[in-house]
Amino acid sequence: MMKIHNPQFEPMGTYRLGTLLSETFASVQLSLRSILAGTQGAIATDGWTSSAGHTYYGFTYHWVEPDWKLHSVPIGISQHLGTSLAVDHVRVFESELAKHGLTYANIVA
Repeated sequence: MMKIHNPQFEPMGTYRLGTLLSETFASVQLSLRSILAGTQGAIATDGWTSSAGHTYYGFTYHWVEPDWKLHSVPIGISQHLGTSLAVDHVRVFESELAKHGLTYANIVA
């Protein structure tokens, strides 16, 4: 399809595409850690089960700047492989916090 619009177009290989995606993901993660450093906010969590029977958790971090600008950033989604006990949910929650340099001290609501 692209060659119709641009005859010199060469599609990117899957290895190169994967490398670029990994590099971009790492860069965004570092930027996000920097942005979230020193913030205090709230975490919204959600859990669901897919039609295939797989359980997932999602986490969104919300904070308000001093000028009252609200920010909401999805900080993680992970497949849950353990039991449905509270201790399992806490383990996944703390893991997602740590990935972004957050601790319970950042959570105020």
